[in-house]
Amino acid sequence: MNRLKCLLDNIEIWLGMLLLAVMAVIAFVNVVVRYASTYSFSFTEEVVLNFFVAVTLLGISYGYKKNSHLVMGFAFDRFPRWLQIICWHLSNVLTILFFIILCYWGVLQVMDEIDLNSVTEALRTPTWIYSSCVPVFSLLIIFRILEKYRPNSNTMIEEIEPR
Repeated sequence: MNRLKCLLDNIEIWLGMLLLAVMAVIAFVNVVVRYASTYSFSFTEEVVLNFFVAVTLLGISYGYKKNSHLVMGFAFDRFPRWLQIICWHLSNVLTILFFIILCYWGVLQVMDEIDLNSVTEALRTPTWIYSSCVPVFSLLIIFRILEKYRPNSNTMIEEIEPR
């Protein structure tokens, strides 16, 4: 049970490492083959591009998990505390709203791709397999934001620390 909890707590790291490793190997093999011969693997662009989208969403989720997203510190640090709190809450609410909308449209896209039996050009893989990462990882991002977001906390905003 501890291994499962560890895996789920670090899902972004494990999936990100796996996808990045696959991307690196595929891209490297394609470059070697392209320079060693006149042949090129056409599927590599398809896989690398789709995995890149997934890794980007995983990176966003991991950033929220570790509370390590960039902020506009120059302006934010000069705001009074009450305005920092309002901006922090507004930022969280807007980000959650954005990823709810992204998840909704991602689900619609996946449903359309399933209905149309859409497949990729090179590998003839159903496109919904790649597209499903958008709504799934959007939900993961929302979960990670809500995990850190405590609007009624007694300590107000623990994540806002003076620099």
